[in-house]
Amino acid sequence: MSKEHVITLYPLDPDHRLVASHLSTFLDRVAQHLVALGRGAEAVLKAGSEHAEARSWASLVVALDKARVACRGTADLWIEIEGPACDRFARYLGARRTRVRFEAFVEPREIAGETVCWWLQLRGEGPQGVGERLLEENKVLLESPFAEALAGAARVELGESWEWL
Repeated sequence: MSKEHVITLYPLDPDHRLVASHLSTFLDRVAQHLVALGRGAEAVLKAGSEHAEARSWASLVVALDKARVACRGTADLWIEIEGPACDRFARYLGARRTRVRFEAFVEPREIAGETVCWWLQLRGEGPQGVGERLLEENKVLLESPFAEALAGAARVELGESWEWL
C-alpha cells in the first residue's frame, strides 16, 4: 500500500486569518487553479455542527456563509474538495485528480515550527499523489504559479511542508 503524500501551504504570519470575503477569494483561487469545483469536483464543509456538500462554487459559498453565521467564529472550519485537477495543475502534478483540504483554526496550531491559524493541504497516494512527480523533478510547489496565485489571494507569504502518512 502506498503512503499518502501531504503538501501543506501555510501563512508565514502567525496572526494571519482568512475571513469573510478574503476567505471566499482564496477558495475561489483554489477552485480556479487546483481542483475543478463545478466541473466534476465535489466539496465537503464542516464547521461545528454545520455539515454541507457542494458541487459548485456557488453552493460552497452559500454553505460557507451559513456556517459562518451559525458558528460565529467559535468552531474550526474544514473544507475538502476532491475531483479532477484543473488542466494546468494536472500537467504540473502529473495526476488527473487531486484532493485539497483547507482548515482554519480558532486556536492556532503548529506546523514546521510555525504557529498558524489556517493551512491548505494537497493530498494523494502513490503515482497519483501530489508529491511523486514533484520529488522526481526536484520541484517545490511554492515556486509554482499556483502557489503564487494563492499567496496573492491570501495576501500573505506562504510556507511549505511535506509529509508522508
